[in-house]
Amino acid sequence: MKTKFFSFVFLVLNACVPLHAQDLGFSCQFNKGTVGDLKNGVMKHADTKKGDLPPLSFTLNTSTKQAAVIGNLGKSKVEMVSGKNIITFVEVTPAGNFVSTSVYFPDNQKDNTTFHATHTRNISFHDGGMVSSYFGSCKMFDL
Repeated sequence: MKTKFFSFVFLVLNACVPLHAQDLGFSCQFNKGTVGDLKNGVMKHADTKKGDLPPLSFTLNTSTKQAAVIGNLGKSKVEMVSGKNIITFVEVTPAGNFVSTSVYFPDNQKDNTTFHATHTRNISFHDGGMVSSYFGSCKMFDL
């Protein structure tokens, strides 16, 4: 697992294909956050509680950089964007709504399987919209 972790970090830090292709999974839980609802021109917001956002899972092929999200509505293809110490899964829904999940890989982190993560949704409705941001963690595993 440690070798695969370092291959994955190499992918994240250098945004290139690692020497050995592998399939990775991320199981994510988000226990804190805030939600804002825009309805009839008025924005209201509230803190979330544990369980407001169902768990999410992601799959990633490090060779093809193809990724998917698996949530309570099924499985969808997502784009993967990598940067220094971060990987972000981005979904644009058929309605044009934007959903993203970022997983952070700090240089000094000792645990090589569980990482801090954020999840953000920007959703438009006919009479307003909803924006939400959640904070939690993702556990990385081999597929």
